[in-house]
Order: sequence, then C-alpha cells, then structure tokens
Amino acid sequence: MVTRRATFAAATTTASTTPVPRRRRTPSRVNSLGAVVVSGVALTLTFLFAGFGWSRETIALCAGGLLLLGIVRWPRESLFGLIGWLAALGWIRRMVTMFSPRGEFDPLLLLAPAAWLALVVLALRRGAHREQTLLSQAVLVLSVLIVGGMVNPLQNHVAAGVIGGAFVLVPVLAFWVGKAFLDDETFTVLVHMLIVMAAAAAAYGLVQTLVGFPHWDQLWIDQLGYAALTVRGVVRPFSSFASHAEYGLFLGIGLATCFASIRRLRALLWGVPVASLLATAAVYQSGRAVILLSLMAVAAAAAARRGFSIRGGTVGAIAMVGILLVAVGRYAPADLSLIPGGELLEHQIRGFSDPLNPESSSLGVHLDMVTSGIWQCFEHPLGVGMGEITAAGQKFGRQQGSTEADLSNVSVALGIPGLLAYVVVVGITFTSAYRIARVRRDTLALTALGILVMTLFQWLNDGHYLLSPLAWLMIGWIERERIDERALAAIAAARSRARSTRRVDPVRAARGRPLSEGAS
Repeated sequence: MVTRRATFAAATTTASTTPVPRRRRTPSRVNSLGAVVVSGVALTLTFLFAGFGWSRETIALCAGGLLLLGIVRWPRESLFGLIGWLAALGWIRRMVTMFSPRGEFDPLLLLAPAAWLALVVLALRRGAHREQTLLSQAVLVLSVLIVGGMVNPLQNHVAAGVIGGAFVLVPVLAFWVGKAFLDDETFTVLVHMLIVMAAAAAAYGLVQTLVGFPHWDQLWIDQLGYAALTVRGVVRPFSSFASHAEYGLFLGIGLATCFASIRRLRALLWGVPVASLLATAAVYQSGRAVILLSLMAVAAAAAARRGFSIRGGTVGAIAMVGILLVAVGRYAPADLSLIPGGELLEHQIRGFSDPLNPESSSLGVHLDMVTSGIWQCFEHPLGVGMGEITAAGQKFGRQQGSTEADLSNVSVALGIPGLLAYVVVVGITFTSAYRIARVRRDTLALTALGILVMTLFQWLNDGHYLLSPLAWLMIGWIERERIDERALAAIAAARSRARSTRRVDPVRAARGRPLSEGAS
C-alpha cells in the first residue's frame, strides 16, 4: 500500500492533480460510546433536574460539570458530544423553559464556551501552538485584535464588549482544537454525525412547517420571536436551532457533506433519499442565501473532485447560481398558496425571479448594510468595539447592531487591522482548502471545503452557536494539512538535493571514476 507520506511527497514534487491514495493516521481509537454516554447522561440530567424545578443555573452547573469531566477523560470523543449539544441547544433551551423560566441571561449558553476553553487548554498542552504556518499566525493576530476590541473604550459599554466578544473569540479558539484533535479518524466520525444530525434537523423542520409547531416551540415564538422569523404571516421553521438562519445553513452543510460522501454507486441508496430530504427542507426554510450557498458548495466540491483549478471552480459555482435564477424565473409556478407551506415557497420564487426588486427581495438591504459597515472602518480606523456588533450589546442599549456579514462586522468592531487580518485568514483558508480537496479528492477534504463555503462570512457570528466553531474546526484541520504538506515538501526537496549531489560526470564515468573523485 502506498503510504500517506510517499503519496504527498509525489504530489508535492510533481504538482499532479490525480487522486492520491491515503492511509489513515494512527491516533488513539475513537471511543464513540464513551462520548455518547457522557452527552446522553448530561442531556437526561438536564431535563430531569428541570422537571424537579431546579433553577437554570443549577442545571447548567451540573450538566456542564459532567461534560467537562468527559472532556478531561475523552477529549476527542467529547468533541462529538459538544457538537451534538450545540445542534440541539435551541430545542434544549425551549424545553427547559417549560419547567424553569429564563431570565435576562440564560446560563445554559455558558456550557459550550466552557467546554471549548477546556478543549483549547488540552490542545495547547499537546503542542497545537508549536508548529505554525502563516494561517496560524493570521488567526493568532485576529484573536488578539478581538481581545482588543472587547475593551475598546469607544463602544457604548465595555461590559457589552467583553461579554459579546467572548462569544466571538471562543469559536475562533476552536481553530486550535481542530488542529490538535481533528485527525482523519475523528473527522470521519464527525462526517457521519453531521449527516445524521442534518437529516434529523430537516425532518423536525418539515414537521414544524407542514404539521405545526409543538407547544414548546410556539411558546418561544410568542415570547421571543423576531421580525425576520415571519414571512407573509407564516413563521419560518427553525428545527432544533436558536434561529432559522443557522438551521438553514446547517441544512446546506448536510447537503455538501452528503455529496462529498457519495463516492460509489451503492452510496446512492442512502445518499439520494437523504439529499432529497435535506433539499426539500432547505426550500421550505425560505432562505434564498441557503439555496445559493448550497449550490456553490456542491459546485466547488464537484470542481475539486474533477481536478479543476480554483478559477474553474469559481466559474462553475457562479454558473450554477445563474442557471438557478434563469430556471426559477422561467419555469417556477406563480401561485402556490393552495399547498402546505406555499407562502414560504412563493417567497423563495419571487426573490429568485427578481432579486433586484426591493418589494420581492431583501438583497439590496443586505448589501447596503455590508457596504456601509465596511466604510465605517475608514471613519474609525481602529474600530468601535465588539459590543457594537454582538447580541450582548442589546442588553446595554447599543446603537450600531450587526451588519450581517463578517467583512463589515470586523470593519465596524476592529477597524482596518481587523479587516486586513480577516481577509488574510479567508484568503489562505480557501486557497488551501481547495488545493487540498483537489489533491486528496476524498470525503474529508471535500466536506471541509463545503462547510467553509456554506459558512462564508459567518465565521464570527456570535448567534451561530454551532456553525461558527464548526467552521473554525475545519480551518484547524486545514492547518494540519498545511503543516503536513510543508514537512513533506521539505523531505522531497532534501531528497532532490541528495540526488543532485550524486550526479556522475560522463567522461569520468567512462573511466569508472565518480565526479567527487579528485584528479590523480
């Protein structure tokens, strides 16, 4: 069998884009059962304590302590439990609210940041910070700038900057967790987990759309619903997540992961039904950005799998979006009000048919928010602080608010240095992710590329409790591959130099004397 080191050395020296056979690394065996038991017990105790009328603080303390115990014992495996907890966090909070009403701040939100920090400490103890490329250094600079933005005196309230900035910084630190713990074996288990969770979330979302919202979901809508949740008087589904936006993007991640996992004809037996379920739920989610990003993610993965250049992959993704807009404008039915969820489908069709019309599409509003946010970095070159663009600022009467995209948010909060650092991180990440996917062409590389495309410009969104750290986990995995490539390139260069020093002079070879021999 061709080893991973040999195949990557060959890929590095010949710059070939042919598929590379790979062998898994040899980490410690993934004990998924231990992680499932820990997360399952934590979830059971959460609802048990809630049923006994315990306060949310006590529930968070007990469940969090059990989760941290699992992290100390099984760090890699507990990562799965943490991902599962974040995927169900919105549903858990709504269920607990039925027994224990929430106050100004929900302590259940603190479990995940505490778990991520524990994993970061373990990652650093295992040397995640030792080997660095330009990507690691750019992430480190961005993290330092976020810390500076947390205490920026120009923001409305420093406390808002510290609290809100923490919910942005902690997911960024998941980069080091991915670099330390997300080996190929762990990543493979995570891929399977993402597909199962996405299918379950899609089924739940379709039930909310076609059947109705359960009591706990309806209670949350009545008490804490927001304007963007409703379309023409119809509430968008949000499944087990805290917002419909995160739910929609997670469906797209499921689609991209499902596409990356279908490598043989027999995989179509499960891939087609799962992809159909996810696509149907994504359409009913009524978010046009989700459809566009899903097409771009699948197109980018397909181009990388076929060995196209990054320019060809970009052209292919744009072409897919253009074909969708033309097809919807010409062939989509005009009236769908008679079918269940028809209002949500009509919202999709009107936006795709005339995306520049402000009466049918909010594209212009979103673009205005992004451009105005970017321009603010020239008014405040050092930014106005993290409290101005995070949800925590609402508690302290913020005036700015989120601009809905990372580019404009970092421009407002961190100024020109933050914008430059973020652009460097994005540029290095995407060029590296596409190059690795083009060389490896396997499920893991294509999944990482798809997740990064789906979460594009949402890596610093403090309201995406799952997607933001998931994106930084993928970036950490990309960094692992970059370090491997650099090491293997150095080995290939050393071998090339060794071969060059063993050249033989033709004249001396005819006399049977090597080049290194002196004249007699």
